[in-house]
Amino acid sequence: MYKWIIACCLLLLACKKEEEPSVLAPCISLNEVTEITRNTARISAEIELRGEGTVTSCKFLYGTSEDMAEAFQQEAEGVEGNVETCLTGLQAGTSYYYCLEISNGHSVVRSDIGHFQTLPNTLPVLGDLVMIYKGPFSAAFQCILVDDGGEALTSLAFTYREKGTETGKLVEVPLGDEGIFTGKLQGLEMGTTYIVSAYAVNSIGETYSTPVEFTTSEAVYNSVPGMLPEIMGDQKYNLASLTLSGFLNGTDIRLLREMLGWDIEGHETPGQLVEMDLSEAKIVEGGSSYYGSRYTRRDTLDYGMFLRCSQLQRIVLPHSLKVIEKDAFKGCSGLISLTIPDSLVVYQTSSGCSALQELSVSPLNTTFSSIDGVLYNKDASILIHYPEGKTAEEFTFPSSVRKIGVAAFQNCLLDSIIIPVSVEELGEQVFRGSRLKKIVISDGVYTIPEAAFKECTELKELVLGKEISALFDYCLDGCNLQELYLMATYPPVCYSSTFTGAGDIFNVCTLYVPSGRKPIYRQAKGWGNFLRINEQ
Repeated sequence: MYKWIIACCLLLLACKKEEEPSVLAPCISLNEVTEITRNTARISAEIELRGEGTVTSCKFLYGTSEDMAEAFQQEAEGVEGNVETCLTGLQAGTSYYYCLEISNGHSVVRSDIGHFQTLPNTLPVLGDLVMIYKGPFSAAFQCILVDDGGEALTSLAFTYREKGTETGKLVEVPLGDEGIFTGKLQGLEMGTTYIVSAYAVNSIGETYSTPVEFTTSEAVYNSVPGMLPEIMGDQKYNLASLTLSGFLNGTDIRLLREMLGWDIEGHETPGQLVEMDLSEAKIVEGGSSYYGSRYTRRDTLDYGMFLRCSQLQRIVLPHSLKVIEKDAFKGCSGLISLTIPDSLVVYQTSSGCSALQELSVSPLNTTFSSIDGVLYNKDASILIHYPEGKTAEEFTFPSSVRKIGVAAFQNCLLDSIIIPVSVEELGEQVFRGSRLKKIVISDGVYTIPEAAFKECTELKELVLGKEISALFDYCLDGCNLQELYLMATYPPVCYSSTFTGAGDIFNVCTLYVPSGRKPIYRQAKGWGNFLRINEQ
């Protein structure tokens, strides 16, 4: 009897053990939502496996209704422990519900429902207002759109009004690169104070930048070309500073030259003018010649327009100016600085601007750039003009420079210069009249152009890289060279006038050539004329 009782107990225990499952449902707990923005959020959860349970798929469900109807799905990163995902493309200021759904391939388990809310869209955010320039009748400002508030802009503008009045004007502008936008305020009154703000609107509302107060300058308005002599009358020799707007032809330029100290015949006048603001002026054709047989052309500063106007110190050029010809400012020995205006596309150097220390460029100009007062093209691959009066002790080329323009270092005050290997081309007369005592040209340059070192009377030492293949005419005209180093294995080509004007160079200058190459240089045209040829 006892045996049956024991057997039944053992059978019951065995049945109970078989009923306990070995694969148990995982435990899921949602974490706090992080990195919430207007359109994104990071959701995560902890998965704790139990028994022999496994997870083969893991995804988050999310949507805008708590019952998860029409929910979106997004795979989670990982299948156990901490799993997460970053939701994107969310609507700003919206409540979202979410849960984690996991599966082992046979059954599905969901977590509780979590909740979060994205940040709402806001008003646009604007940076500080920056003045680019101002004239008697216009001004230009720049601002940056820091944040559009998450909504499309419906308006972007500058608003301005005369100080002391409530009624203003609005200038709509497009949004430029990197959120920067620029606008011109036109039709202003000279000598008047205005208040200007940047302005942006989205569906949330409108916002303004911190206002800026400015006053337009006083100016003479020349509405009819050729009328300036009549407008100025007896005052033409009494002004030291002049702001001009309107139209200027040859007759008007002739008067300006008289006010700057020179008449049409090249005689001095009692003119006192030293500063001119022509930002609002426009050069047009017509009128009499301004000097000799020279006449004005539209939007052009022609050759000799301000020839020998040595008392001119500062000039603001017309915003509409497109071309500055070679030697437009020739002999303007008092000119200290020059700003390249908005529309300029052609710039050529002027000699004799011995006080010129800086060349700057309008932020609105798309052709040129300036680095430390030196003029380059926009991407700084061409060095165009190193100012004659710049007094820096040394100069280092930007790594972007590939070419040095015509007469770029003419009359410069540097003692020495090294042309880096990145430079591949030199313009004619590149160092003409400079005070350089030593010039080193590295291996990137292949030819020495015509008159490259012409009138460099203080040049004593010249080093030419190993890739030099030719020296063109008059390249050493007027030099007193004492040491010439050639790194080329084979003698560069010399032309009939390469050494013309170089004085007694063959007897005074020592030619240094690569080791073992003296015999071939001694037999080469031009180079064989040097009395002293030494190997390095």
